[in-house]
Amino acid sequence: MPLPGGRSTPEPDIEYPPNCKEIREDLPKDELIKRLRVLAREFADLAQDEHENLSSLALYLSSEFFLDHTSKDVRLLTACCIADVFRLFAPEAPYSEPDLLKDIFMFLIKQLRGLEKPSDPLFTRYFYLLENLAWVKSFNICLERLPEVEHQEIFSSLFKLIFSMVNEEHNNKVTNFMLDVMCPLLTEADNVTQPLLDTILINLIEPYKSSCKEACQLSKELIHRSCSALEPYIQQFFNNALMLGKNSQSDLSDRVYDLIYELNFVSPVILSSVLPQLEYKLRSTDADERKNVVKLLGRMFSSSEYTLAEQHKQLWTCYIGRFNDVDKGVRLLCVQNTEQFLLLQDSPLKDEIISCLEKKAVDQDEVVRHAVVKGILSVAKKDLDCVPLELILAVRQRTLDKMYKIRKEALAGLASLYKQYFTRDEMSDGVKPKVEWIENKLLHQYYQPSYEDRTLVERIFNNTLIEFKLPAEERMSKLLQLYCSIDEHAVKAINEIFRTQFFLKTHTKQLFELYEKEKTVDRAKAIAGKVLQICKFFNEPQKMQEAITQFTSMFETDKKYTSAILNVFGGDISCQKAHDLVKQILCKLQSSMEPQSPHFLLVKVLLERTVPILIDKEVFSLLTNKVQEYVIDPTLLDSGKAEKAMNLLVMLSTRYPELFHQESVLKVLVDFIKMDNTTISLLALQCLVNLGSGVGNQFPEITEEIVPHLRQLALTGTDKQAKHSIKIISLLCQNKVEIYQELLEELEDSLEWSKPNYTTAIVSIGHIANVCPRDFISKIRAIIKKNIYNDLLMQSKEEDTASPSKKAKHFNFTSDVSRECKAKMYGMKLIAQFLVGLKENVSGVGTAAIKLFFTVIQNDGDLQSDDRTSELVKAHLRLCASKCILKIAEEKAFMCLISNTEICQLALMVNDPVFEVRSIFLQKLHKRLLTLNLPMLFMAFIAYSIDDPESELKARGKQYYLENITRRRDYIAQNTFAGDNPDKFLPEYMMPYAIYLIAHDPELLGCDDIKTLIQLKRNMWFLLEPLVKSNNLDFDILYNMCEMIKVSRDAQHPHNELINEKIYCVCDMAIHLLGTRTKQSNSKHTPKPPAIKLPKKFFVEADKGFKNPKNYLPKELMDDKKAPKTMIVTSGNLSSEPLDNDKQPMSATENKPKKNDKKKATKSRKSTEDNSVKENVSKLPSKRSKNSRSKKAQEKKSLETSPIPDKKMKQTTLKTVAKGTTTTTTTTRLARGTRASRTRRKRVSHDTDDNVTDDEEERSPKRSSSSTHKQFTDRLEATPSKRRKESEDVDLSTVKKSTRVRQSPKRYSPDREYTPSPSKSLQKRPQTKTTTSGENGVQNDRKRSTPNTPIKSVPMAKKAKTINNTSTATRSKNPSESDSESSTPTKLRTSPRKVTTPVKSQRQQASPAPIVRVPRKQTTPQKTTPTKNMTSPKQSPERNSRPAVNVRIASKKGGTPVVNGISQQKQASTPNTRMMRRVPRPTRKR
Repeated sequence: MPLPGGRSTPEPDIEYPPNCKEIREDLPKDELIKRLRVLAREFADLAQDEHENLSSLALYLSSEFFLDHTSKDVRLLTACCIADVFRLFAPEAPYSEPDLLKDIFMFLIKQLRGLEKPSDPLFTRYFYLLENLAWVKSFNICLERLPEVEHQEIFSSLFKLIFSMVNEEHNNKVTNFMLDVMCPLLTEADNVTQPLLDTILINLIEPYKSSCKEACQLSKELIHRSCSALEPYIQQFFNNALMLGKNSQSDLSDRVYDLIYELNFVSPVILSSVLPQLEYKLRSTDADERKNVVKLLGRMFSSSEYTLAEQHKQLWTCYIGRFNDVDKGVRLLCVQNTEQFLLLQDSPLKDEIISCLEKKAVDQDEVVRHAVVKGILSVAKKDLDCVPLELILAVRQRTLDKMYKIRKEALAGLASLYKQYFTRDEMSDGVKPKVEWIENKLLHQYYQPSYEDRTLVERIFNNTLIEFKLPAEERMSKLLQLYCSIDEHAVKAINEIFRTQFFLKTHTKQLFELYEKEKTVDRAKAIAGKVLQICKFFNEPQKMQEAITQFTSMFETDKKYTSAILNVFGGDISCQKAHDLVKQILCKLQSSMEPQSPHFLLVKVLLERTVPILIDKEVFSLLTNKVQEYVIDPTLLDSGKAEKAMNLLVMLSTRYPELFHQESVLKVLVDFIKMDNTTISLLALQCLVNLGSGVGNQFPEITEEIVPHLRQLALTGTDKQAKHSIKIISLLCQNKVEIYQELLEELEDSLEWSKPNYTTAIVSIGHIANVCPRDFISKIRAIIKKNIYNDLLMQSKEEDTASPSKKAKHFNFTSDVSRECKAKMYGMKLIAQFLVGLKENVSGVGTAAIKLFFTVIQNDGDLQSDDRTSELVKAHLRLCASKCILKIAEEKAFMCLISNTEICQLALMVNDPVFEVRSIFLQKLHKRLLTLNLPMLFMAFIAYSIDDPESELKARGKQYYLENITRRRDYIAQNTFAGDNPDKFLPEYMMPYAIYLIAHDPELLGCDDIKTLIQLKRNMWFLLEPLVKSNNLDFDILYNMCEMIKVSRDAQHPHNELINEKIYCVCDMAIHLLGTRTKQSNSKHTPKPPAIKLPKKFFVEADKGFKNPKNYLPKELMDDKKAPKTMIVTSGNLSSEPLDNDKQPMSATENKPKKNDKKKATKSRKSTEDNSVKENVSKLPSKRSKNSRSKKAQEKKSLETSPIPDKKMKQTTLKTVAKGTTTTTTTTRLARGTRASRTRRKRVSHDTDDNVTDDEEERSPKRSSSSTHKQFTDRLEATPSKRRKESEDVDLSTVKKSTRVRQSPKRYSPDREYTPSPSKSLQKRPQTKTTTSGENGVQNDRKRSTPNTPIKSVPMAKKAKTINNTSTATRSKNPSESDSESSTPTKLRTSPRKVTTPVKSQRQQASPAPIVRVPRKQTTPQKTTPTKNMTSPKQSPERNSRPAVNVRIASKKGGTPVVNGISQQKQASTPNTRMMRRVPRPTRKR
């Protein structure tokens, strides 16, 4: 038989060890195995120097017969013998031929496969083979005898075999011998090829790392033992893969970063020269490369060993910089790697990571922010101590993120932390600050406008804050503890949650009740309305409507489930039963709907928000018992928790009154009422008021027990206790009239100022008058006349009302008011409650009451007009009077008694000087408007809120207005019958009232009063903008209303041309805004507009055939391209006529601008509008244009001369000429300049058409205190012809652009006399010099100017110079006396007409002059008494004050009175009524 390598069969002279028989090929298998076993044992016993004459046997054993034998035992024994041959012949081997040597080692490698199963009976021999090869290092012979290619192939096969067969059954000896075999091959080799290196490294990465952990561990041990030998080859591999991009040489080139991560744990020394290369990869332009490196370094740096960052600081700094990478994927990976950093304890790297996370919490990309929140919460759930407070607060901030996904993650995570860590018992100092605020924050989220947030908070409230699955007693304890520990805003959120659940439950129940009725048209309309009411509580009303329709249609035919739904929503069932029924309903839905369909999910959310699963009758008694424990405990009572617990009962009494219909619960409330604690007693009374009238009939014993105590509270309790006691008696008792009769007799005895229960008696009588007005009408009228009006309102009860401290203009409105002030307010409320109870004007009671309330407002709350009432008291009284008017205005019988003048006067309460007054009034106005009981005209009042100096009230006014519009539109959509009365509900029908109110603004002097019109335009746009931007805009209704008003007249003054022209001007303003700031293509057009009826109380039809095509709106307010670019500066009354006289204003029907003009006007609607300068309207500046900034700079510069250092207040010099004396007075006004600085006129006539004599005009507006009572009584009882109106006019030339400057608070006057400036003539009036009373009299230098002074165009650059050279001309009856009478004061003629003389300071004269329009017409000059010129700046100490003077001047002895040098003969046709008087009152600074 030939041997391997071409050898022949060995000679028969082969020597065998002792005791060994000859081994032949022809031996039977068993005999061969037996002899080989003996031979192997003998080889094992031989020493290394006993191998003589065994070479031939060694060669014989390497023949193909033995190497390729079919028997496994033969091959194994042969391998053991060959291994001993290598041991005996070491360091040499009897095999010299390379091919034979290769075959032998490949044979040995195959035999090592037997080590895979330690349970094999032959495992000991395999282990012997491995041990022998490892001990002798037999494979090292390959390094010397074989070429590199061949020995690397052998090594690679060996390594693959070992890594593939190693398993968990192998002990340490086996693995150590494997390492002993492999390590020398690596350390002693001249080269390690890449395939061999791949064989070692591949076990370190996935999926091999997880599939065979023993191989991975073996590879790590191998690398660790031979790291010095492998280091250059591994570094070369990474260098080729990272820097040179040679990926074809290795199969692991794509897994470079995974290998780096694993090798860092095995032997960091190997990577000493590799890690610096990663810094260049972090700066690569390829985002994918940066992502891979970031992912790697994040895992490496976050390991428990943080020495890597210390060793490679530059690499760490570069890694931290990737948190700000331009690619969001890189930033996201950086954030995702931070979780392991946070879990490290006392790591120096943690602070930098925390800082980066705080910044990334506000990253611009939502995915990054979401990852930050998710990562922080994940760590916090594992170990809250590892997360600093800063990161928890960052998650808190993300609850307000603009993306709902992030908000949801943050809220759900915080709720989970609260449930996991928060306890009412003691918490550790590290945990407490991180979780104690969570309950408040979760509930605060309910204030978000998104319905998704609200639904999420409701789910958290039921499942986390109050777990509905808890036992009843524990659940109620948790609810009470939560309600008593959270802050005020969170309490309101819980109240809103129960309120929403109540409304959804009520509407859903009513919806299913409608389905039980017969099918009719009315039923279909009612169902549609109920569905809309339910849908408004959800984010997508349209989808919700479809879901509800599908939901109800399924149960309409199945009466079983319909009754189940009614029981859930309205039945008296337990929470557990309701929960089970909801499960059944959802199972029924799943059979017909897909579980993940949008409709099914919406219905599921509806049921979750509707079904009450926290409180039922059974558990409510437990809650009341726990509240009683809180009230009895003195500690909880003093801490305020008992009061909060009572507030919880009050809230539940409004939402679930049926829960209180239990005898045990009512007895607890009775015990609360009997307590001496006023607060607890008052809250218990409030609960009974909320329960309604059902308790009295159901529990008569409780009624009998409580009535005596209620009577006592009505007599001697506090004001609020008396109020609630009277209401409860009305609800519980059938014989309430008899009880009230007895109470009135006892209360009358307490109506004396000296009695301690004086105010309580007034309150009780007021509510009795409201409940039973007709039963005690005569008695209550007598009480009002004698005790309220004569003894209280018209008397001063306290002696210190005139103390200087109470006259201070700066006061705290919320401070406790005096007993007298409270009594007067209760007295006025008594009258209002009596009227509301009567509901009609019986014997003129309503007329007298309305006069009283408006008298209080017109006198600024000073009922006696003796200047003894403090500002605080006056503010409270006028606020109370205005609220009383709003209350009685809800009754139609009394609304018709309020005159138009009084309505305009009441609107000015929105601009009251006291912030709290106008704030509360606006709030009450909004509240009553939402009830839809207050007439729509009161919506127009809100327009004045835009003039408020406080941004808070401006924003609130806008919010109120939008809510009112939404409320009315929703009401029309939900109630189809409301569409039959659009004038009562449709917001567009508010426009006639708004036009009337704005046209009668007390500052609007005429159609050419540009300054005021600019401000009124803002008010008009405030009202129009929400209507214009609405999808339901009915353009035709608004436009037709304005057109109808243009051909109507003022109902109160139909023949007063000035007032009617102001109305027409405001109409044109509204038409202009509709035409320029709306897109009619997107508006709703009514094919046939409905019949529009203007309110007859405000407008009457004009004469038959009357047409009004004229456009009364000045061109300065027109947003078109043809506005004048150059104006003429004139003296006297500033006119606003453009130079281009050929361009006539468009008519009301032609005021529809072109499309291009509308676009430009729409873009610049917020543009700045100067009060006196109008230039090139077609190029309107933006909000921050240079023109706007320059104007602001000029205004700021003009304020520098203010005598007040903080520049918040300016001085206004008012010159008054009367009865031969000239005086100069200085009043203070707000620098911010708003309507809020104006007050009400002292006396407003109820009939302004009556004439007033000249003598009455000379009377002082202030009356003596001795005749106060008589004058006030006469004013109430006098006819309208006896009442008076007085006014002082102040020049508005210093009005700012953005706000309306009011020199002094003022009152509304419907017939204020004003004549426009002349059309054609220009008259120059001499400048007036004014000094204070401390100077040497008043000097006048009058200069006569020619009437026909030529008109010159004034360039913009020379405005300041022109204004200084322009003087005001007035004509004297005797021109020759102009110089001789310079020091003679001018006598004031008793005439309602006036002259406005502007007084300009030196600084104002230097400022740019206003550009105004040239008058078109000339009037005959009238001779008037000339005015006095101003003194020089050196002579007058008031030169630095900002003047705004309006001086009334009349002609001498029969001369024609003039206004600003213009004849007033044209005014003879208007009613000669007395003007309102403006009383200087600056707004209180807040």
